Amino acid sequence: QDFTDLTNSEIQQLAGRGGRRGKDLVGVVVITPSPYIDLHILGKGLTGYPEPIDSQFVVSYPMVLNLLKAHSLDQIEGLLAKSFAQFQLNQRSTIHQDHLDQIKEQLTPYGPRECADWITQWKGFDLARRHKSHRHPILTNDTPYLTACLPFLTPGRLIGLPKGPAIILRQYRSRGTFAPMLSVIRAKGTLGECPAHAVTQVYDRLFEFQSSRTIPWCPPQVLSQLKKELSQLPARLPTVPILPDTQEADDPLLAEILTDEFPCPTCPSHLACKKDFPVASKLRQKSQQLTKTIQALRDGLWHRFQQKADVLHKFGYITANSQLTADGEWARLIRINHSLLITELIRMDAFSGIAPGLLAGVMASISHDDDRPGSYMHLPSGLATMLTQVRAVADSLSPYEPPPLLRSDVAALVERWIGNPQLSWASLVRSTSMAEGDVYRLLARTLEFLSQIYGLKITHPGLADTAHSAMVTMRREVLQELP
Repeated sequence: QDFTDLTNSEIQQLAGRGGRRGKDLVGVVVITPSPYIDLHILGKGLTGYPEPIDSQFVVSYPMVLNLLKAHSLDQIEGLLAKSFAQFQLNQRSTIHQDHLDQIKEQLTPYGPRECADWITQWKGFDLARRHKSHRHPILTNDTPYLTACLPFLTPGRLIGLPKGPAIILRQYRSRGTFAPMLSVIRAKGTLGECPAHAVTQVYDRLFEFQSSRTIPWCPPQVLSQLKKELSQLPARLPTVPILPDTQEADDPLLAEILTDEFPCPTCPSHLACKKDFPVASKLRQKSQQLTKTIQALRDGLWHRFQQKADVLHKFGYITANSQLTADGEWARLIRINHSLLITELIRMDAFSGIAPGLLAGVMASISHDDDRPGSYMHLPSGLATMLTQVRAVADSLSPYEPPPLLRSDVAALVERWIGNPQLSWASLVRSTSMAEGDVYRLLARTLEFLSQIYGLKITHPGLADTAHSAMVTMRREVLQELP
């Protein structure tokens, strides 16, 4: 953990929490002295202008169901195109288009020669020579998504890793398994290696520099500048929308090269192509990256909508004509995170005859998104068995929805609060090492998830009654004012 400076918007949002909504006309905020509090930053945040609005629009499964309930596909495509999120994506694509025009101008001197596309021809020739140098053919197990990511994982690209952001210094393949690997510089300034499949985010930010062949893979002054850039990253960064190719086949040009005579060795432009290829190839690669990025930005929202719709059709929530099925009609009412997991659990009767405390514990483990240790509650056997079943379902849905943390300790905390109505708030807080505010936030989020299930009282009355019973028991002491 570390300290970080709040943005102007974050400071103003915190200041707005000084009063109780609908009850206090004036809110009072008290700032206690601390060596870690910079009053100049707080003053600037309270008096300055907020940062530009950044759209947090995300295409989710319940959103797809509700849009299909109210509109046709043509209308939905138009609505997404007019959204503020697409407006900001179009702004980013315009910047990339200007950069692409500059790259095309730089590619002008490397126009057609004896070959109409000599860059592709020489690339295939070089690839054929390297393949022939191996005794056994090189086989890769790259997934379609990883294959689509690799052209963007070039030196200077800012990426997200499980332990934080990093900047790529080089991309290579391991000698043994021929798996794609990355040399990176991390946020703390350390150099390291990681497999390409460990990348969690590909950010739309590229730091240009001339790479070198030896460690640290770039000049020392560039390395210092990259460390500085990593220490000054904003809280939110735009990502590159990756669109995996639906058909990924072997290069047909390579197959032709390996079977027929290649003209490059006897071509009069052989020496010129050999000399110009490194620069021209990099420019061509940048041009292809920018073209894919622009296309993904302009069609990204609609493409993600179609992907979600395909998944919903696969699981039987919508028909082939994009009409909601009976399950889709009630599933659209679950408008929370991990909605696909919750609806699948309901469909398989995983909550049939479940106790209110057990249901609340499962919802707490699904809703909780903080991996900091801090509860350490004793886990009842019934809750442990239930969480094992939920975890198995979540893992099976991982290709379509990121699985939740499913922490058993926070589930036991909520189950104890409901299972013992005489338990006071002070006793509950003392029984865990979690901060009191984190406990309150956990229970508030659990109430929100339970209220979504209570909304299914028409189609699932028994489960809705169980959720309502858990909500009534939870709303006591400091939780009484929660909706």
